[in-house]
Amino acid sequence: MSTGEVLGCQLRKTNAVFLGIGQLLIKQHLEWAENSTMIEKVGLSVFEDNHRAIHLYKKFDFVEERRRKNEIKKADGQYLDDILMYKLV
Repeated sequence: MSTGEVLGCQLRKTNAVFLGIGQLLIKQHLEWAENSTMIEKVGLSVFEDNHRAIHLYKKFDFVEERRRKNEIKKADGQYLDDILMYKLV
């Protein structure tokens, strides 16, 4: 049987980015998942222009699984891919 749970988290562009809060949140989520007997895979999504977040996720060994092409249209008319990433725990 396969089940899935969603835990969402989003940081606004503030000084939080420079304080390492995102890194702390990812670390805590992964520790929680690794200590669970039910969780084997942690997944997330990130827009392709969020280079800082992509770098952080790769630092924690997340890998790209697939892309949802042109998933979002920005105010300037540019389309962005939504990148799905995962890590086995």
